Amino acid sequence: MRGDQAAESIPPLYKSRDEIGQMAQAVRIIIADVHRTVDGYEIARLELQRLYGQLAEQYRTLQRLSTTDPLTGLPNHRTVINRIEEELSRCRCTTSAKSASPMPSCRNLAR
Repeated sequence: MRGDQAAESIPPLYKSRDEIGQMAQAVRIIIADVHRTVDGYEIARLELQRLYGQLAEQYRTLQRLSTTDPLTGLPNHRTVINRIEEELSRCRCTTSAKSASPMPSCRNLAR
């Protein structure tokens, strides 16, 4: 809660020293404490939101680093093997032999 909103919702100071004045002062203190607590929760929520954003960014970086060669930026060995396994699995699941990409022969790579 913003400070100006908190100030508006706290009742004015009741200056009487009788029982009603004491009760009004106690309620005023409780309301102020509630506002401080709510403000603390809002600050904590915003901090958590910031940390979750950082965590998501770090996860994306880790994912990228674990699947690519840092020098070339090309897919690394694990990524290539996983992709081949996915294609082979997809090929086994379909009835058409044309669904898998043809693998180049070594002769074609030498050109």
